[in-house]
Amino acid sequence: MNAAVEQVKGQLHERITSIRHPSTGEFPVAHVSGTALDNIAVRVEASAELLKLVQERVGGEDLTRMTLIERTATDSHNVPVQLEMEKAFPH
Repeated sequence: MNAAVEQVKGQLHERITSIRHPSTGEFPVAHVSGTALDNIAVRVEASAELLKLVQERVGGEDLTRMTLIERTATDSHNVPVQLEMEKAFPH
């Protein structure tokens, strides 16, 4: 049963993270968790436009397993930039 759960989780992850925003090239970030087929959950982070595409392409029962989190351009860039700035200019 564990192998089946891992296979389903892997397929969901691949299916979601292969969706690309056609004009920006953005890919969603997905985290799939669960220990049984009936408790698999997916957290998807992306821009509002890309989340719409994810919803359209995934649909069905898989969509009910998802938590969709809108991420702005600044969300995805500020943290790494801030960390790099702290490394470059320590206090």
